[in-house]
Amino acid sequence: MKNILLLALICIIYSCTDEKIITKEVEKDFSWQSHPQFEYGNGFLLNSYASNDFCFFMSNRDIYSLVKEGENHPYTIFGGVQIIGSYLGIENSTQLKYPISENLIITSSDKGEDYVAIRPIHSPWEQYQSQSSHIDINLKALDEDYLYVPTKGRKIGLEHLLNSKDQALLFYKVKPNHLKALLVDINIEQNGTSFTASVDKTKDISFESDYEQHHLYSYNIGDNFLVCPTNEHSYLITPNGEVQLAANKCFHRLYKYKDFYIAYDSKSVGYISNNEGLSWEHKFEVPDNFYLLNYTTIDNKLVAFYNSQIFELEWANDFSSVDYRTLDDYGLEGKEITSIVEFDNRVYISTLSGVYYRKLEDFFTLKELREEDQEPA
Repeated sequence: MKNILLLALICIIYSCTDEKIITKEVEKDFSWQSHPQFEYGNGFLLNSYASNDFCFFMSNRDIYSLVKEGENHPYTIFGGVQIIGSYLGIENSTQLKYPISENLIITSSDKGEDYVAIRPIHSPWEQYQSQSSHIDINLKALDEDYLYVPTKGRKIGLEHLLNSKDQALLFYKVKPNHLKALLVDINIEQNGTSFTASVDKTKDISFESDYEQHHLYSYNIGDNFLVCPTNEHSYLITPNGEVQLAANKCFHRLYKYKDFYIAYDSKSVGYISNNEGLSWEHKFEVPDNFYLLNYTTIDNKLVAFYNSQIFELEWANDFSSVDYRTLDDYGLEGKEITSIVEFDNRVYISTLSGVYYRKLEDFFTLKELREEDQEPA
């Protein structure tokens, strides 16, 4: 009888153990899907850029190039490849965000901290190992009063600037306390799948004001550049190198909205320009902390982001108020967004822990509507 009871107890124990083994967690159906190319060691993305034919993602050490769904990448010898990655040959600081254009990228240089590298964006990885494929510019050699290259941190903005005319604007500080810039016109030559960048011409840019900023605020505004070396001055630089005072204030955020540009100063005052930064008009008050947001345009609508949150914004016609809506970020929680781009009917988001995407038609889903859909009946 004791043996029968012992056998029954053993069977009960094993049946409980088996029940635990077969239990599994149900996978979550996230709104934002993780791109498999950028998992694990490839996930630290700092910037992105979308052209008509390519979508680029830059980490601190690699540049990735994605083509549209169903297409083969033209700059690789392997067939059936939609995305390729190229090692930059240098590891940039993870705290800095470098610019990307349709043809070029700017990075730090392996020659030292006084150099800046300008690289053609379309190249197989072998070209990034070649010193002849890119340009290393020694900013220290430009001026005997050279001090250093100022940095701003990825949350403030881009290190240096690029425009659509294949021009780069590179910044450096000189004695005793002035900011200078070098405007570089770049030629790009293609030979098969290889691209080479070379300097066409350069122009030195000087600013009348002393350099007083803890952070350097600088922006693209069309093909012009806008630079704020002090809290009281903003200068506009045209593609031919002309410099003029655009405003007697510094702009801490600047973005395009509909047919004009909007900028905020440090006192939460908003300004607009309808002539690509040549002049600015005081227009409205800005809600607190709006200067902390990063801004972009998706499907011709104004989008802002901060950490893992995404918002759609729409100003009233007279700028007396702004309507902002929190968009669905399910799958992005806890991730720091560094850029958002629209490409091939999808929206791609680069973060410090991968690239995430969803269909463009679903991008403007409100967070509150998604949460309502997930509530149990």
